[in-house]
Amino acid sequence: RPEQPIKSQLRQIRELPYVSENNLVKLVPFSTKVKKIAVFLQSVNGQQHISNPTLLEELISKLPMSKKLDWARVASRVQPYPTIIDFSNWLSEVANLICSVQEVEQKDQKRRILLHATENQQQCPICQGFHKIYDCARFFNLKVQDRWKQVKKGRACFSCLNIGHTTRDCRR
Repeated sequence: RPEQPIKSQLRQIRELPYVSENNLVKLVPFSTKVKKIAVFLQSVNGQQHISNPTLLEELISKLPMSKKLDWARVASRVQPYPTIIDFSNWLSEVANLICSVQEVEQKDQKRRILLHATENQQQCPICQGFHKIYDCARFFNLKVQDRWKQVKKGRACFSCLNIGHTTRDCRR
């Protein structure tokens, strides 16, 4: 009986938090939740819920005004009418854009931090503690493959695991 899980999913929609204009990053988890709901409704053949305009309005109401306007532009081109699936797909695209912009901003921020970091006060890219990556317990508990990924992601030297230079410039 899919009625109970559907009711649960609909309740989750109503409990989703509003996303404010000054915190668009919150659209990413919002998008994930909407996608899960859309996939669930498809999996239980909940077509009446997928095309329910009231349910769609409830989701749209959680968006900041700028995104409501963006969605209105997209929705006006959907024929015969927009559904939860259309909304979820559009929202996923928006979330992906936010993630890519956020990654660029974080890289810029890390570069600024690296310029001002001192040798003794480097922040660990694994746990954000103030120690070197080779002193991080969490780092050593990772599998070798995951350690390699973390070293690359943290832009650490492959030779000494310090941040701020490459293997080519390493003095050790």
